[in-house]
Amino acid sequence: MNPNHIIPVRPAPFRRWFFVSIAFGLLLLPPPKAGAQAAPVIYSFTNSTPITINNGFTDSSPFPSAIQVPVLPGVLQDVTVTLFGLSDVQSYSIEMLLTGPTGQGVDLMSDAGNGLVTNATVTITDYASPFPAGRITDGYYLLSGAAQPSGTAFPAYSPFYGQDTTNQMAGFIGTTLAGTWNLYEYYADFQPNVAALTNGCITGGWSLNFTMLPVAPGVTNLAAAPVATNSATLNANVIPGGAPTTVYFEYGLTAAYGNFSATNVLTNDVIDTQEVSLPISNLVAGGTYHFQAIAQNDAGTNLAGDMTFVTAGAAPAPGLQVSITNGNQLVLIVQGVPGLSYAILSTASFSPPINWTVVTNLTLTSAVEYINLGPLPGQPEFFVVEAAPPPPPALAVSPGNGSGPVLTLSGNSGTQYIIQSAPSLSPPVAWTTWTNVTLTNPVQTISLGPPAGQMQFFRAEQP
Repeated sequence: MNPNHIIPVRPAPFRRWFFVSIAFGLLLLPPPKAGAQAAPVIYSFTNSTPITINNGFTDSSPFPSAIQVPVLPGVLQDVTVTLFGLSDVQSYSIEMLLTGPTGQGVDLMSDAGNGLVTNATVTITDYASPFPAGRITDGYYLLSGAAQPSGTAFPAYSPFYGQDTTNQMAGFIGTTLAGTWNLYEYYADFQPNVAALTNGCITGGWSLNFTMLPVAPGVTNLAAAPVATNSATLNANVIPGGAPTTVYFEYGLTAAYGNFSATNVLTNDVIDTQEVSLPISNLVAGGTYHFQAIAQNDAGTNLAGDMTFVTAGAAPAPGLQVSITNGNQLVLIVQGVPGLSYAILSTASFSPPINWTVVTNLTLTSAVEYINLGPLPGQPEFFVVEAAPPPPPALAVSPGNGSGPVLTLSGNSGTQYIIQSAPSLSPPVAWTTWTNVTLTNPVQTISLGPPAGQMQFFRAEQP
C-alpha cells in the first residue's frame, strides 16, 4: 500500500472537482483577494493498492482497504469517494460500504447499474445523478444504497446486512474524521455459472475527499529567544486553520506596541501546528518589551495576547532638562526608556553635604515626558533624574468565583516573584515557597484552588 497522499485543491463551480495527484505533496491555489470569504479546500487521501473484486458471494481482497486520515483543520462540508479503474462483468452485484473512525457507515453501492463496467473512474457523492440503469462509465454518481437497518439495499446474506448505515455522505458531518477509514466490497453474484466469471477489480485503488471550510488560525506566543542587547527573535505557535495564513508580531516598550515585525505567510502546510520565528532589531538595552503574535487568514484574525521580554545590558542613562514656560511655570523634560521607572530629586544647594529630596517617581509611557512643577520657586533649586528601583510587589486575596480564593499579584511585567506561604504569623514565622511567578502583565491573578481548611498567609518578594 502506498502512503496516503494529501492533495488539497479548490473546488470548481457546480460541485465538480479536479484532483491533482502529488506524492507526499500539499497543493493550495492562491488565496482569494483580501476581504473575500474563505474558500473551501479539498483534502484528498489515497490508497492506491488495487482491490480485487472476487466473484461469487465473496469478500474483496483486501477486505477492507484502509486509509488513515490525520486531524483536518476547518469545518467539514462534504465527503466523497473516488474509485480508480473500476471493472467488473456485473456492476449490479457490487456491494460497497464505507465506515469512518467512529463506526459510522455509508452504503456507497448496491444494485448500481447493470452489466459490464470497464476501467471507470467513479466518484460517489451526495450531489449527482443516480447510477444509470445500464452501463456505468466515468463520472459522478449518487450513492445507490439505502439507510440500514430499516433499508433493504444489502442482501440478508451480505456481511453488511443490518449494518447501521446512512445513505448520505452528510452523515459523517459532526463525526470524528481523524483515524482509520475502511472500504469494504462484497460481491453478491447471482450468475448461474459462477466459476466461469472473471474477477473484477479497482486497479488504482480509491481516495477519500473532504471538503473543509477554513477557520480563523490559532496562535500562541512563545518566549522570545535569543534576546540580545539591541535585537531579539520573537516566536509563536500557529495553527493555520486550513488556509494560507499570514503571521507577524507587534511589539514596543509598552502594551500599546507601535512597532511591527516582518511577516511570514504559511502556505506549504495549512494543517499542522507550526512554529514561526521573526527577528526584530533597533531595540534599547535593558528595556522591557511587550509583544504579541498576530495570525490572519481569509476566515479571520486572532491575537496571541501580551507577553514581555527584557533586552540584555544596562538601560541608557536618562536625561533631564529644565524649562520655564506658560508664564513662569517650571517644567522638567525627562528623557528615558518607556516602561522604566525614574526618580526626580531636587536640592537647594550643591554645598556639601548635599541633601537630595525626592520630588516625584514616574514610569515613562513615552521616550520624552513633561512634568509641570508649578510656579518658579523663590530660591535656587537643582534637579537630577536617576533610575528608580522597581516598586515592591503587592499581593491581595479575594474569594474568587466559586472555585476557591484567588491571589492578585501586581508588579513589573517580566519580573519574577516568589509567592511564599505560612500557617501562622507568630514568631518564628516559617515561610515556605508556594510558587514562582513571572508576570506577563502588571496585574496577574493566581487561583489557590479549593480552600485549604486551615489558616494560611501569603507574601510576594523578588528572589
